[in-house]
Amino acid sequence: ILIGVLAVVVLFAALFKAGRKAIAKSDSTRTPGDRVEFVVSTFHELVEKLKTKEREIETLRSQAEARADRAAALTEDILRSVPSGVLTIDPEGRITSMNPPGLVILGMKEEGVLGRSAADVFSGTPLGALLRRPKGSGVERGEAVFSRPGDADRKHLGYTLSALRDAEQKPIGALFTFADLTEVKRLEESVALKARLAQLGETSAGIAHELRNPMAVLSGYLALLKKKEGLDEGSGVVFEKMAAEIKVMDRIISDLLAFTRAEPLCPAGVAVSSIVEESLAVASSRCEMSQIAVSRDIPADLPLVWGDPDRLRQVFANLLCNAVEAVQGRGRVEIEARVPSPREISIGVSDTGPGVPIEIRDKVFLPFFTAKDSGTGMGLAMVQKIVVSHGGHVEIGDRPGGGAVFTVRLPSSEPKAAGPSGSARQAGAKA
Repeated sequence: ILIGVLAVVVLFAALFKAGRKAIAKSDSTRTPGDRVEFVVSTFHELVEKLKTKEREIETLRSQAEARADRAAALTEDILRSVPSGVLTIDPEGRITSMNPPGLVILGMKEEGVLGRSAADVFSGTPLGALLRRPKGSGVERGEAVFSRPGDADRKHLGYTLSALRDAEQKPIGALFTFADLTEVKRLEESVALKARLAQLGETSAGIAHELRNPMAVLSGYLALLKKKEGLDEGSGVVFEKMAAEIKVMDRIISDLLAFTRAEPLCPAGVAVSSIVEESLAVASSRCEMSQIAVSRDIPADLPLVWGDPDRLRQVFANLLCNAVEAVQGRGRVEIEARVPSPREISIGVSDTGPGVPIEIRDKVFLPFFTAKDSGTGMGLAMVQKIVVSHGGHVEIGDRPGGGAVFTVRLPSSEPKAAGPSGSARQAGAKA
């Protein structure tokens, strides 16, 4: 605009100078009336030329603004369309922008981050320490696990952190780009877990068969001893105890063989609400739940789960019994279903018990591992095996307010179908 004004001034000065010369040149031949008419005509000509130049300058300005608007709109469209997060930080460490995909990945809202310190927004997470460090001239790449305080859902992020520079290459802040690698990591873990389970299954099956043969011999000899005449009462008691222990060993071996056996699935679209209710019925027959308050939070419009109904019942009945044992017969068990992504359904079973210590969470799904005084330790191992065979995964977290949360993530069935009419939410119901 300033250049346009200067151009108009220069043009006006040139035209005025030319007009003055023309008037001076014609003064000797023109009458006073002619000179006045000539001056008026020249002035009108100057005004028209000025208006023409003003229109041209206005057109150029409008075109420049339109180009700037198109460039800004294109930039916004790109930032809105990329599947990765883009975050900018000023030299004082305040967040100046974050694109919509980034907000979705981190589960945040724009009004909660813009203008705030990046270190404060990401306080308590690995990103807080990362964004607090001074930004050098290089590019930093890496991976981090992000979860908001109090949220059991963890995101695996791949990130790039670099200095943000203007057109003159002067640093004006930092640029932080990140992508959600959670599904990739889960797929890698699932593949590795399937390989470990297959290897463990082969080894366990061999051990189980080797143990079962001598156990059969022991059972046979014990049966002969019990039939022997003239046994005193003490010997009879000992033989009964031996028989009971052999039965325990046989049950452990049977559980191990069931764990190693590759049973085919019969998948179908299953309503989450029906699986939960049937699992509660199974759990009620296996463990004491009369003093347990069970709440369900299952939206009626959930998609169907794609899985084997019998196997899924086994999974959730086992998790429910574990939750009941954790609250020691008196407490609260909560079942919550959500849709964290278009192709996935998560079902959480939480309790108000003591929770699962972090140091043993990697072990609870191993065969024969148990922190309880009773049981074989095969329940959660079987839960994980069934869930993995469905293409899902199970994870352990902390319940807000105390307790544990076992979250099972399973693929959803297409097309989406509604559950029972009305809402399936029932709070505080006694099982």
